[in-house]
Amino acid sequence: MEIKNGVRLLRGSPNTLIVGNYVVDPGQPEDRAGEILSIAGRSPVVLLTHFHADHLTATPNGAEVYAPWGEELFVASVRARLFFTHGVYVEGAVYKGSDIQLSGVVKPGEKIGPFEVVALPGHTFGHVGYYTEGVLYAGDALFGEKVLEKYGVPYLMDVDMFLSSLDKIIELDPETLVIGHGPLRVARGELRNW
Repeated sequence: MEIKNGVRLLRGSPNTLIVGNYVVDPGQPEDRAGEILSIAGRSPVVLLTHFHADHLTATPNGAEVYAPWGEELFVASVRARLFFTHGVYVEGAVYKGSDIQLSGVVKPGEKIGPFEVVALPGHTFGHVGYYTEGVLYAGDALFGEKVLEKYGVPYLMDVDMFLSSLDKIIELDPETLVIGHGPLRVARGELRNW
């Protein structure tokens, strides 16, 4: 689905944003990689919001992959990822993913391709969003109603950082807000009421 000016949304849980060959949060399951390649082409550049396996399992083989600064170890190593998330390596984890060869890291305030990197910590310490053409991909900095109804309190590493990130999203006032798990929002001016 095209949101605007070549900014495409591949719906799922999580949602995936694609601009040219730039892919934000490929998601899962692994076989979703084929659909991503059919949209983004054979040389995708993957930008991750954070290290959780449900956001990176469908990373296409051979893709350039960029992790948020401070989360690169957990993206690169499935063992580190699961240990940090669960306190132990879980061989049979549902969303395990695999080790990923990183091309680099992104830091808030930087530009990469068509995107500006926006710090949105709270869900994880290094969580970032990606902003382009009035569209903010916020990943798990916000959650849709179904997630909140199902789980009540979302998984957060730092509540204060999470609340500050919500304020930052309101201040940024994107025209369109894409969250990892939930519907697309036409957001301008509506975020304070959400």
